[in-house]
Amino acid sequence: MYSNKVITSQKTLLFGSFLFLAFPCILFITTWVKLIFALISITAFLIVVKQFNATLGNRKHYSTLYLNEVVLLFILSLTIVLLSGVGDFASQIRDYIGHTAKIQDLVKYDWPFTYAKVNRYPCYYFGYYLAPAFFSKIFANVFITNVIWILWATLGMFFSMSLVYLYLQKDLKVLILSLFFSGSYSFVFYINQKFIHSNLLISANADQIYYVAYSIFGSAMWVPNQIIPSLLCAIVILISARNDNIKLPLFYISCSFFWAPFPTLIASLLYLLILFKKHYHVLNEFVSFVKIGILIFLFLAPIAIYLSATSSSGVSGFVWNYNADWFAILVGYLLSEIGFLFIAIFLITKFSAKLPEELSYLFYVSIIIFCLLCLTKYGVWNDLMARGNIPLMFIFSIYICSQIVHTKNFPKKVLLLVIYMLVTIPLLKIVFFQLSNNQLIGTMSKKTDTGDMYEVLVKNYSQQEGEQYLLKKDSFFEKYLLKK
Repeated sequence: MYSNKVITSQKTLLFGSFLFLAFPCILFITTWVKLIFALISITAFLIVVKQFNATLGNRKHYSTLYLNEVVLLFILSLTIVLLSGVGDFASQIRDYIGHTAKIQDLVKYDWPFTYAKVNRYPCYYFGYYLAPAFFSKIFANVFITNVIWILWATLGMFFSMSLVYLYLQKDLKVLILSLFFSGSYSFVFYINQKFIHSNLLISANADQIYYVAYSIFGSAMWVPNQIIPSLLCAIVILISARNDNIKLPLFYISCSFFWAPFPTLIASLLYLLILFKKHYHVLNEFVSFVKIGILIFLFLAPIAIYLSATSSSGVSGFVWNYNADWFAILVGYLLSEIGFLFIAIFLITKFSAKLPEELSYLFYVSIIIFCLLCLTKYGVWNDLMARGNIPLMFIFSIYICSQIVHTKNFPKKVLLLVIYMLVTIPLLKIVFFQLSNNQLIGTMSKKTDTGDMYEVLVKNYSQQEGEQYLLKKDSFFEKYLLKK
């Protein structure tokens, strides 16, 4: 009986997910920015919320979720969050020392704060960390901080999984399969490490070019701060394209820059390509676009100025500026990374299951964008490519996994399943490792304090990486906007 009870709707999930992304922006503006500018921003935000609600409208096409579906999606979201290492529940990859340090800094110090060793303010996209740190300040307890962190991340993942689930017409099989589809990087990297040992076949070294493209779950392990906004932006773009509600992604993309600048930049490009395809809607609603754009600018201008005041890593340009063997590395990577995708494209083109037009369109343009991203190197660890491709990998995964599930051609289904298994085996090994190394079964050792973010980056990575997340001395933000 209770499984037939409607708990929430797509409209409610969209409204809640937008507020979820906007809340850290509000926290930052009210605690780091001078009062007069904060009041302007908050006033603009209230009008933005009203505009967002009007954009949602009262459309009849909004789907609903029943109790059993909500419970299932919550369990799925919590499982992803726990196994990815959030809150120190399961074994964590190396980058978690940075994630933990950011949370600890925000809990420990009054906002805004400086790093004692260099007497400089941090300059970082803190969107993911501010809310759990804000609520954790009340308790100042590591265990409770981790619990709050887990709950916050689970809420964001629940919004993401629910919206993807509804977009997929409640196809749970496609949703679960898509979590682990990672192109062929994991498979080729695994083979290369075990047998070939070639630096040209695939590059995973910062002193070369550093090419990576993870699955949804893989990105959740490496960059939990960026996976949620990446998923929300990408799925809202698809939803808006299907429903011709093309103003909707504006709200998500604008807030997501404070969470994940590089994935949001690529999501913005996908959005522009959708607007180009539906240009007649843009022309009809041009005045409304401009109005929303002005309001969003007034709301988020302090954050935009803050993020623009970061110290540069000094690494930015094209791959040929950083490695003499760039062409061999690029060709080797593209063949290994999206080679399986092209095989899948051939199979799909010849025996295609009918999928939504907007998904097919974004699938093919995402391949082009992916190849172009491989020509760039921005940041020590090539963040523009390594993180910017998260929305693209999401598009790839749900497109190909939809083909696997929905095709009626048996040989094609088998071939696609073989491709899927090859590229997911290395990742599934990690999942099983996480299941056997976590706090629940007592196989993890306690961790000690890691120091602040600046110290962690300098100690575990490089001085250059520590410097790139500091606010420029005497920047416009520090002189005129920062609350002191």
